Amino acid sequence: MNFEFLIKPCAALNAMRSGAPQQHQAFWEDFSVGELYELYQALSANPAKVLSLIEDSIELQNPSEERVLQYLKQFIGTISSDEVQVFLRFVSGSSVCPSQGIKVTFNNLSGFGRRPISHTCDCCLELPIDYRSSIEFINEFRSVLSSSEFLW
Repeated sequence: MNFEFLIKPCAALNAMRSGAPQQHQAFWEDFSVGELYELYQALSANPAKVLSLIEDSIELQNPSEERVLQYLKQFIGTISSDEVQVFLRFVSGSSVCPSQGIKVTFNNLSGFGRRPISHTCDCCLELPIDYRSSIEFINEFRSVLSSSEFLW
């Protein structure tokens, strides 16, 4: 048990403590604080960026799928930057924008089994088509994202 929690992270902590390697310092010295901030902003997630990641090649099979996809887009468009990071962590396993798009698929889960399902390996979000309103969808999605089972 001690090996997992104390010894394994020790190598990573020692590398962080030593700072940037000598060969990397010349690269980072070329940037001003303003340029580094612009780079940070470019990599930061926001609702518009996440919306652009949703693959538009989705072949919708019926009006229910189209309706739920619109609920998802409405939800993403209204969340805060902190919630965007939690959403991305749920969908991709990381709180930064993934390099590939976000695939959306649909299922027929209903009742107590109805919930959004994420497949973080391929950045896929599986949504039930059983939602009747955007409020119902948004409330359930927020509940999943704030679940203590998910937050890590």
